[in-house]
Amino acid sequence: MTTAPKRRWPRFSLRTLFVAVTVLACWMAYEVNWIRQRHDFLDEQERLSRMHEWPATVPGPIGLGAVRAPGLLWLFGEPGIGAYYVLITVNQLDEFGDQFDWESHQTMRKAMLLFPEAHCLPWRTVTTHYPPATDSS
Repeated sequence: MTTAPKRRWPRFSLRTLFVAVTVLACWMAYEVNWIRQRHDFLDEQERLSRMHEWPATVPGPIGLGAVRAPGLLWLFGEPGIGAYYVLITVNQLDEFGDQFDWESHQTMRKAMLLFPEAHCLPWRTVTTHYPPATDSS
């Protein structure tokens, strides 16, 4: 009568376990920081939207949850965004004329980095607020 061979569990050192846990923790910190940056950007856009009194429908995310969040953000419950109207404000457009490249604006670039799954569309506004004149007399 033969006995079944005993199952051998893989062996690893405590140092290997610490390295694996550290790598996993660093990856999770990166993903959670990305989510925080996405939410901070959305909050800032919401604040700008209220400041400029835009309608509640635009600007903002369209198709929330319609696509999968990039990377493994979906593991943390982050919804994907299909399209996003990015509110871009500039003080004066005179210096740019009609040749202003909205796609290269820093707000647009930041939106494209934070939301690679979304089709980012510029929703632009031009403000003509000047600082109050000081009376030199």
